[in-house]
Amino acid sequence: MAIVRIINRQLGKLPPWAPSLTTTEHKFIHRAEQLFYLAMFVMPISGWFYVMWGNYGVNLFSVWEMPRPLPKDNTLRDVAKWVHIVSGWVLLATIVFHVGLVLKHQLIKKNGLLKRML
Repeated sequence: MAIVRIINRQLGKLPPWAPSLTTTEHKFIHRAEQLFYLAMFVMPISGWFYVMWGNYGVNLFSVWEMPRPLPKDNTLRDVAKWVHIVSGWVLLATIVFHVGLVLKHQLIKKNGLLKRML
């Protein structure tokens, strides 16, 4: 789904920046978008490595047990675990700041940015 989303993003045409956004806000929004896309890959991949190197296994709906192609490795498991945790916190912080920026424009500046986004 992440690959489909990136292809869609590349093929589509973005509207111009809202005139009410500052240059700093442009930069923040651009970086936030990059972090969102990065999280679409880092979170599931690091989670998969964590589960596979930890030899925990994945049981899908109690119907299918995902094969474990990687041997148990506690060091790599811990690295994957911390990559997963840190990337989750970075994603959460990015979401909070992104929503905060939108709320600032919607509630304080009252410039209709949310309506424009929708």
